[in-house]
Amino acid sequence: MIKPPFCRQGNKTPILKNIIELVPPHRIYCEPFVGSGVVFFNLPKADISILNDLDKDVYDRLRLLQKAPLDITKYENDLNTLEKIKNFYIHHNNTVNDLLIYHKISACSGFNGKPVQNVKHIYNSHYPEYFLNHLKYYKQMLKGVKITNQDYIKIILKYDSPDTFFFIDPPYENSNKSFYADIDMDYNVMSFLLHNIKGKFLLTINDSPNIRKIFKGFKIKKINVQTSWGNTFGTETKRKELFIMNY
Repeated sequence: MIKPPFCRQGNKTPILKNIIELVPPHRIYCEPFVGSGVVFFNLPKADISILNDLDKDVYDRLRLLQKAPLDITKYENDLNTLEKIKNFYIHHNNTVNDLLIYHKISACSGFNGKPVQNVKHIYNSHYPEYFLNHLKYYKQMLKGVKITNQDYIKIILKYDSPDTFFFIDPPYENSNKSFYADIDMDYNVMSFLLHNIKGKFLLTINDSPNIRKIFKGFKIKKINVQTSWGNTFGTETKRKELFIMNY
């Protein structure tokens, strides 16, 4: 498994294997809510790929990755203490390499998985060695990929075709607003839209009577997810989720 380049609340690492087993053959791959991108980075690259997210930070990070220099010596290499990381966060340059590390800190160094909004929120002092060691792979996967920052409805309508597979991972019901830009989801609109597409989709969403009612008529598979993300004590917890598909 390749870890995603940036941390993200709700990323699909714990159930990645379950998702990949269900991905159908396709020529066009589209994620309207790409988030961490862990599914995309662990699938064979499609002929055409579209990665979208309404969160501007997600968009900016993926665009920076496309332009990132591969020479590791161009990146700050002594961020081995919390003090140095905080100092870099405050005084970084606006070069692509510095901005990448800045975004890595913003996404991954907050307390309890929360994004860093200012230097006071920096908690984790781990240097992103894995990220830099896999930079070439991330860039190869993103080469030629369309990265967009639009409403998911426009993206689905634009790229829908019989050859398209949509992996859809929207904000769940009652999601924490500090994590997501597109938080006011109308799942009835989403269900109506998905009932009328030509392509295939796999939707991951929380399990609730409301969600089951809204997406009635599609194939629904229940899954239990073990995760310690966002758990202050790091102990594993279980949550119920659904895979919803039209195939």
